[in-house]
Amino acid sequence: MSALIETTPIPAVIEKLMEREARVLDPSTAEINQLKGVEEALAAGYTKIGVTVMGSDAGLIPAMRGLEGESGAAFLILVIHTTGVKENLIPFIEKADIVYACASRVVRKSIGPRARAIFGKNIPAYALTGFGEMILRIQEKIVLKRGKLLAVEGGKTSIPSFVKWNKTGGECPS
Repeated sequence: MSALIETTPIPAVIEKLMEREARVLDPSTAEINQLKGVEEALAAGYTKIGVTVMGSDAGLIPAMRGLEGESGAAFLILVIHTTGVKENLIPFIEKADIVYACASRVVRKSIGPRARAIFGKNIPAYALTGFGEMILRIQEKIVLKRGKLLAVEGGKTSIPSFVKWNKTGGECPS
């Protein structure tokens, strides 16, 4: 869910999420904490973890990369909401797989030229790793084929299941 930065615990909503096997870090506060979420995913045995990090929280990325190395899991780290990001966060942001530029001149100036690939024009997404590039190329193929990324049929949203989690990159599945 894009732009969600704060939540309020609503018991009925939390109950429905838990019925659907969603994990809620703390049902009493409904806190959003990306690092705790990654830690919980690892503790639950997940080895393929995608996490979005707000630009202002980019300082968390080295800790996440440390957990990735220790655990042997594969992480896809995306930096979002970068408008207003200052230069001091660039060393952390550049450790992500994918960075969305938003309206950030700092990100466009500092990250854009270092990108392996750029996707989109108005709000570019910068692939900084082979893994990030592979994921964005898969999205690009889907959009070109379908005209959109998500398909909604019968009230259910589907994303193609052919995405391989391979941190080394390589050819995108067709």
